[in-house]
Amino acid sequence: STPKPSSAASDVYKRQERIKRELEPLLRAGIKRKDIAQMLGVTTRTVRRWIEKLGLNQKGGTHE
Repeated sequence: STPKPSSAASDVYKRQERIKRELEPLLRAGIKRKDIAQMLGVTTRTVRRWIEKLGLNQKGGTHE
């Protein structure tokens, strides 16, 4: 069956929060994007898009 829109939106939000929780400590530790990409099995471009989309800066904090 097709999930309800609210359920799909909730899933997207949960996924973004999980990615953010994984990414923030790595960025804070000063790990380079290319190394994060290898650790998570994604491309460097994907890591860059996550950082931009989630409002993270290179040090792992959120943009104000």
